[in-house]
Amino acid sequence: DWENITPLPFNSVDYNCAHPALSADGKKLFFSSDMPGGYGDSDLYYVEKRGDAWSKPINLGSEINTGGKESFPYLHENSVLFFSSDGHGGEGKLDIFMVDISQTIPGEIINLGETFNSPGDDLGFIINEEGTKGYFSSDRKGGKGGDDIYMFEAKKSIIFKKRKSQPRHPGIAGAW
Repeated sequence: DWENITPLPFNSVDYNCAHPALSADGKKLFFSSDMPGGYGDSDLYYVEKRGDAWSKPINLGSEINTGGKESFPYLHENSVLFFSSDGHGGEGKLDIFMVDISQTIPGEIINLGETFNSPGDDLGFIINEEGTKGYFSSDRKGGKGGDDIYMFEAKKSIIFKKRKSQPRHPGIAGAW
């Protein structure tokens, strides 16, 4: 049973907040929203847990967000953010991407390619600690219905190692 359910303080009847994903340490909550001030149809944001409260939403910026839809975030414990987007180009509608957000400036955004992406919508990606097994959803041809859940196994980790430290960007210093 779910008990003592309370809405998050940034929820509003004026916009949508969706696809919540909690960091492994429970200190950051990533989500998608069409709240005012974004870059596109929906952007990725995060809030930080501060005691018993959450910070104001922080937009992940134009390096990640586009004029399209960014949604379905998942933060791996290695600070690699997986998300779906129709604004970064790719195989079809929503494609799955990954980006290292361990530094102040996000790393290169990498399209996971046609193994994971199709001409349809590909979304809801999660992966184990080792980066070798996981799940995602897709409405690709050959499925059983609308959005089907697919499992995958890789021979080696698909998660890249953290980047070496980079200089801080003055406009978003401390954002990560």
